[in-house]
Amino acid sequence: MSEHPYGNVSTEWVEPVYALRTFVIRDGQLDSVVQSGGHWVEGECRAVCLRAPQDEAPPHEAPGEDCRCGIYGALSLAALRRQYGEQARWIVTVIQCEGTGMQGPVGIRAARALVVAFWCPEPDDEHRNHIRLCLEQFPYARQYRNDQAMALAYRIGEPRATR
Repeated sequence: MSEHPYGNVSTEWVEPVYALRTFVIRDGQLDSVVQSGGHWVEGECRAVCLRAPQDEAPPHEAPGEDCRCGIYGALSLAALRRQYGEQARWIVTVIQCEGTGMQGPVGIRAARALVVAFWCPEPDDEHRNHIRLCLEQFPYARQYRNDQAMALAYRIGEPRATR
């Protein structure tokens, strides 16, 4: 099996692992870019595999080693922006991941995550609600005025040992 950019070997994290992710606004709420459905409640998410029952893989806890499920987080601002482009220009968050997870060269996949910090640039007319929504929907998160300072505060983007 080739290495998944977000990991394919499951491990139990002893300490919290921090990563970056972005969100979009759907129906006036912050939502995952890829998987809509209001999975993030008060800045928290628990991964559930949404693979169809007729798929070959047996039911499993997310993230699954032979699956793409899990809560994704990038290990650098560059990786986040390469993958999500425009979305990552307007909302960037730090997620604290705990429990079972996987780490690859680009990012992580986790079973549980909590948004602990966020950054939005000074809003223009089109993006004026971003900060307000982040404050409302991520009640345990700290707001940063600089995305690079936020990433460094959580040691994201620094070389780290594989867990």
